[in-house]
Amino acid sequence: MEDNMSMNKGSLPKSDDLFECVPTTTETRKFGCGHEHAKDFDFIFYGIGYKYDATTSDKCGVCVLEEMRSKVIRCGDCGRPIMPGDPVAGYVIDPDKPPNPAWVHTDENGGYLGCLSMDCCPSGGAYMGNWDGERVIPHKFLWP
Repeated sequence: MEDNMSMNKGSLPKSDDLFECVPTTTETRKFGCGHEHAKDFDFIFYGIGYKYDATTSDKCGVCVLEEMRSKVIRCGDCGRPIMPGDPVAGYVIDPDKPPNPAWVHTDENGGYLGCLSMDCCPSGGAYMGNWDGERVIPHKFLWP
């Protein structure tokens, strides 16, 4: 049986539990939060690297990381990060193939959220809205 925690679907980079701030320089500065920290930094959210423009940030990397810890969720299918603003799909839990419980962010109807990557939702047909870091902002379809 495949270990769901190390699942890699199709062409996607493998996700893992790594969630950290990565300084990209040894130079430091004092941020608006009061902390002295590397003046430039990027992030790794669940094993996937993200570039970050720290020049406009009033928060240090540690403070941004803690804020993002509650806003970034994982796709219930592939485990990759779902960032605030990302589109999400809504899935019904199949009792014969349940999603990884460590990754699941359930919605109010008992389903779970997933990403819209080509490996998880190739048609985009399960699109339900965008994750805002706290909840799904439903898409309002406008028909002529």
